[in-house]
Amino acid sequence: MRLFYFLLLLSCCHPAVLGTKDSPPRHLLASVKRHAKGHGRVAACAGKKIYILDLNAFAEVNGTPVCRFTKDVKSKSILVPSVLPDAPGGQEGVPLATAAHAGPWHLRRSIESSEHKTNDIDAADIVFVYDFCFYAQWLAQVEGDGAVRPGKRLLAGEALMAGLQRVTELDRWKKDDGASFVFFEPHPTSADEKSGAEYRQFMCSTTKHSMHIVAERGQRNICQDYWQMDGKLLIAPLVAGSTDPSKPLIHFKEGAPKHPLVLRNKLLYFRGSCLPYKYQHDNRTGIATGKVLRHATVMALGSEGPDVDVHCSDSSLGARDMDSDEVLNAMKSSLFCLILPGDSQSSRWTSQVLMSGCIPVYVGPPYASMPFPIDFGYSYASFIFNVSDSRSWLDVDMLWSNPGDKRPTHREHTWYWSHDARYTEEFMIHVDKLQDVVKHLRGISEQRLLSLLWDVAVERQKFAYRDDLQITPSATSIIMSRMCST
Repeated sequence: MRLFYFLLLLSCCHPAVLGTKDSPPRHLLASVKRHAKGHGRVAACAGKKIYILDLNAFAEVNGTPVCRFTKDVKSKSILVPSVLPDAPGGQEGVPLATAAHAGPWHLRRSIESSEHKTNDIDAADIVFVYDFCFYAQWLAQVEGDGAVRPGKRLLAGEALMAGLQRVTELDRWKKDDGASFVFFEPHPTSADEKSGAEYRQFMCSTTKHSMHIVAERGQRNICQDYWQMDGKLLIAPLVAGSTDPSKPLIHFKEGAPKHPLVLRNKLLYFRGSCLPYKYQHDNRTGIATGKVLRHATVMALGSEGPDVDVHCSDSSLGARDMDSDEVLNAMKSSLFCLILPGDSQSSRWTSQVLMSGCIPVYVGPPYASMPFPIDFGYSYASFIFNVSDSRSWLDVDMLWSNPGDKRPTHREHTWYWSHDARYTEEFMIHVDKLQDVVKHLRGISEQRLLSLLWDVAVERQKFAYRDDLQITPSATSIIMSRMCST
């Protein structure tokens, strides 16, 4: 246990808050709790039962193979688990527990080990639809190979949709029109065109009374009904390279104990694709908006000093190849890390930024998704900047509100990528231009920096997908609390 606190504080905190040799810091004791041995429990779920509805239950009647994880692969864009023996091969393996989209897998394990699980769907207060294996099969086929053969693509997508349609035929579903059902959408975007449209329609219309957990995307930007049902929508983080914030991310190399401001010798860091960084439509909309912002940020901040390491990762823009370990170690040596949207509202790196102890800096508009907008301490463990002079990446007359009679999509109408955190306007910092962001960060005192690093060290535990509910807070305990209180 002593090692737990040492590793956590080594990466983030000032020696003054370490406490005595034999006692951990009292602030951390108040933040991390290990409950008594036994079945895990979540306070908000007291007296409630959760049933896990695995889509494999419908495999035989649907004539589809039972879905089982057989191996893990790394897709061309982001870590996804693969489940088919003939899935895209020749790719670097990654443990399922640390795959970016494995949130539903961790949630299932937490429910199974808790006192809230029931094997009787009729006695359940909440039904968690576990479609992750089928979803991952679909995603791996589409993302792993890119342009997959049509027959193969439809096989995975149709198997998923067949199982989901069976859910709506259950008497338990008809009892409350799905209001007690929970779905976890683990990827920021949909997959192929045909099944993707059907899946989107299913999630936006058929299941509009259900609770939806979505990974790093403003689902309200896709489904009209979500605008009226914010209380049943939870934006969750992607899984980071580690499920334990007391330990470094995978392959991190710890140095000798040093003052945290010595360990973090960079002021600001960013790596991410900036292509395409030009608008492809006359009306200046489309999936390029986040990339245009990234490119504009790099152009504005790239010459702000040797301690500002802000660059595009695209080789065609002159960048050298960097593997994920190198990027993660760079985050760990930086005080602040930019969180910017890309071709979706997800930055894809938010969880890694927090686990590496880097202070997240959101810049917009538009803004990257903010997981757990109510539960995470964005007001004191991050910075959110609103840049007035956004003409280089946005039209000056772009709308920042729902027109009411038009359903936007997260790709075609990216000006709806607004900040998610509650009461953001109260602590948002308004600046005239991008260079003012660096000027503001440079003006922060050492005492304030150490406080910020400490707050990140504590708050990042909320992004850790722990299967053990006896340790709180965690991503899984927050998700289950919301499942039981909506």
